[in-house]
Amino acid sequence: MNCPNCGKQLYDNAPQCPDCGEKFVARFQDDGLEISSHLFIAVLSAVFCMPFGLVAVYFAFKAESYLERDDRRRAMMYSHKAWTWSTWSLIVAGIALFLYIAFFLLMIFAGILAASAGVVPQ
Repeated sequence: MNCPNCGKQLYDNAPQCPDCGEKFVARFQDDGLEISSHLFIAVLSAVFCMPFGLVAVYFAFKAESYLERDDRRRAMMYSHKAWTWSTWSLIVAGIALFLYIAFFLLMIFAGILAASAGVVPQ
């Protein structure tokens, strides 16, 4: 990447030029890869974890709408947000499922112990 003011070679995503001090935002570089809206994984995450999943579905639809308008920069941004929210949604759902199963097994174990100790009436 080169400075637009003085032309000096810069590292990628540099906030400003070290020579002339020109401040700029790194430009979006289109690598030509296909952008996915991640709509399927977002809907799947909405089924398993409603609050985070709905946010993921919203971002997936935003990405889809920007893909239709051929605005690749915004589509990539919303696609990334949809993937992030979907991932967190599925992680939270997995943790909740693990805790539910652990609690269920603990209650079964406690019932077996209580029955063997004679605490529970026969």
